[in-house]
Amino acid sequence: MRDYKNVALFLLARMFYADGTTAILIFSGAYASGVMGWDLLEMLLYGLSLSIVAVSGGFFGAWLEHRIGSRNALASMIALTLLCLVAMTSMSLTSILFMPASSAPVWDAPVFQSAPELAYLGFSMLIAISITSAIASGRSLMAKLAPKGMEGELFGLYALSNAATVWLGPMLVEYFTSAYQSQRAGFASIAILLLAGLLLLLRVKPPAEQSG
Repeated sequence: MRDYKNVALFLLARMFYADGTTAILIFSGAYASGVMGWDLLEMLLYGLSLSIVAVSGGFFGAWLEHRIGSRNALASMIALTLLCLVAMTSMSLTSILFMPASSAPVWDAPVFQSAPELAYLGFSMLIAISITSAIASGRSLMAKLAPKGMEGELFGLYALSNAATVWLGPMLVEYFTSAYQSQRAGFASIAILLLAGLLLLLRVKPPAEQSG
């Protein structure tokens, strides 16, 4: 990898941002249940809704790539994921974006009745789209950065970079939750991984500029 520093930098960036997105997928439901007080029915509908809208992320990622390139599309989706994470941690039954909000029902649906609940669900759907789009764009970028004849080796390292440090996200969540006695602080700590991955990714040369 010393001969392919640009590829190595991308794999390092992926190690951090992929750990962050994986941690979001693991803990967003637990955070919603704890902070919003959702029960089994609401959690089932929450997971189903996210699974449905996440499919559109792959199509959106492809559309965005054609317009701004794979590296920029991926960076944009990680940045969007980071912003959505901050927005989600700002939610509670009585607040939206850290501002006081009423917990009174805004419509007659059996679930997701209050404005904070609907806002959390909306940002969760957006983050599901951005994560799926990032996954698609990341694979596309890896294919474009890989030197000819090394695709097999590099996609193996690409897969490994998502698994070798998968413990980082849960470790951060556990540490910050325990240190601050706050589920919000624990969930928010995932932003560290996303920010580290994004900053490293911005240093990766796009495929058209890659010289080796």
